[in-house]
Amino acid sequence: MSKLSLGALIAFIILCALSPIALFFIVPRANVEARAATAVTAAIEKPAEEIVRAELPSRIRIPRLGINAHLEHVGIKADGSLDAPKDPFNAAWFAGGPRPGEIGSAVIDGHYGWIDDVPAVFDNLNSIVKGDRIYVIDVTGSTTAFTVTEVRVFDKDADATSVFVSNDGKARLNLITCEGAWNETTQKYSGRLVVFAEK
Repeated sequence: MSKLSLGALIAFIILCALSPIALFFIVPRANVEARAATAVTAAIEKPAEEIVRAELPSRIRIPRLGINAHLEHVGIKADGSLDAPKDPFNAAWFAGGPRPGEIGSAVIDGHYGWIDDVPAVFDNLNSIVKGDRIYVIDVTGSTTAFTVTEVRVFDKDADATSVFVSNDGKARLNLITCEGAWNETTQKYSGRLVVFAEK
């Protein structure tokens, strides 16, 4: 598979726990930049006292699913893809975006599948439903609560701009993992599951 140019698009990657093959979100760079610029302008125009900087996230909890995991901090790799947690039992916050609780779309990804007969962190994320609560604990021990508003399955070629960028003035949290049928030929899952939540 050839590498994708950052000048053309951003490839957001989520590694699946049972596969060495990556699953991509393809997001047109121009679309991301235009929407991000709007969000930045809105933030600049806010009075200084209204801008609240959240602490760095440390753990994620989804009580109904039994998820209570450490959060790694990841960024964009050299090929323009989003890194994934090194430990399949951890989740990972995208440090290039908003912190959970800040205005905008904070993104957390995690592995799907089983490792040595133990389920990876987001193996049962497809059981989440609208109204479920997600909690992110920061490094100070403070907790920010989010409510699930939507659960969607994206095709591997879908435009996923809405997962990473928002400019509606809300603090959002989006979770991502693999989903769908495993293709032995391509060594990929057919889609990816995205959970949309807001504070």
